[in-house]
Amino acid sequence: MPDYKMPESLIKFAHVGVDNLDGMLNKSAAVLSAMLGYQMKADGQWNGRAFLEIGVYKGKFLALMEYLTRETGAKLIGIDPFELVDQDLQTVERSLAENELEMERVFLHSGYSTDTALVQQAVAGASIALIHVDGSHQADIVYRDLITADRIISNDGYIIADDFFNRNALGVMTAITKFLAEGKSNLEPWALFNTKLVFCRKGRSGEAKSRYLEVLRRNEQLDMVAKFLRNYDSAAPWLTKQSLFGHEILVL
Repeated sequence: MPDYKMPESLIKFAHVGVDNLDGMLNKSAAVLSAMLGYQMKADGQWNGRAFLEIGVYKGKFLALMEYLTRETGAKLIGIDPFELVDQDLQTVERSLAENELEMERVFLHSGYSTDTALVQQAVAGASIALIHVDGSHQADIVYRDLITADRIISNDGYIIADDFFNRNALGVMTAITKFLAEGKSNLEPWALFNTKLVFCRKGRSGEAKSRYLEVLRRNEQLDMVAKFLRNYDSAAPWLTKQSLFGHEILVL
């Protein structure tokens, strides 16, 4: 079994380092996502593969993924229209470079995720190990982004859909609910990191949860992890495990 103990430098970066970049990223969701990313690194899932982000904004989450995938050769691919105030492509790239990201691994593409040709060009045959869906919050576009993610994620990969249960992003809730209720995809949810819902391929959720629990137990020094594990191991399982469209998920 790989050692899933996260280095203090990564924990610190997830807590503090990402604050050097403008944008929005919930701290608990950042740490929990970093744990998944580090688990993937320990398991060798990043080696020579790629991370795809739909909706880069100013690069906080992408920077976190860049930090934890160092020494793996993983590419970091981002798709975003880069049309908001102080968020043009050149400004974002300059900000990432100033924060010492390994820019030779970062490939940002200006455009919309609904442009199938652009997505194909951006991915360019790469093996996608993790996708972060955090683009438009309009229900129809989020739904299409989930279908795109289902189409291109690798069989052992993960998809993180942001802003699930966010009262300010009800379009996301609508899209994910529709996506799950239809049951047509080859994905199933297995964890909720604050407002980030995590998917894997159908049939892999048991393994995904078991492996992630190992990561949590190796990092029990973190207060939020210790609290989760106390509830998980106690007689109050509803605080940590719930059913979502027939799928038991970990709720962190």
